[in-house]
Amino acid sequence: MVDVISQLDLSALYTRHAPHGGEAFAPEILLGLLFYGYATGVLSSRKIENATDKSLPFRLVAGNLHPDQDTLAHFRKTFLSELQELFVQNLLLAQTAGVLKLGNISLDATKIHADASKSHAVS
Repeated sequence: MVDVISQLDLSALYTRHAPHGGEAFAPEILLGLLFYGYATGVLSSRKIENATDKSLPFRLVAGNLHPDQDTLAHFRKTFLSELQELFVQNLLLAQTAGVLKLGNISLDATKIHADASKSHAVS
């Protein structure tokens, strides 16, 4: 993830990133944490903050820094449109590297009979 983030065009983030207020974190760190969290199923800012203390991969992506959940949530909210574009770049890089296969997924409302009884499925 660290290598992928270094290949992305982050100029849109740096034009709006203002290092005022509390401890400033580089956009690469926050972006890397969010993308790694998305890739591993950790979507909550609070869980990502906890993972920077307890999970070695998150610590590596964060450079052994520990941004709090408010910083992560504010970054996500402030740069939402830029994050969408960078996420697409991230997926395209993964596809070019051969670690991602993009295709179509279709969902419909087809009901299929299952062998499990309703009472067993609920309890």
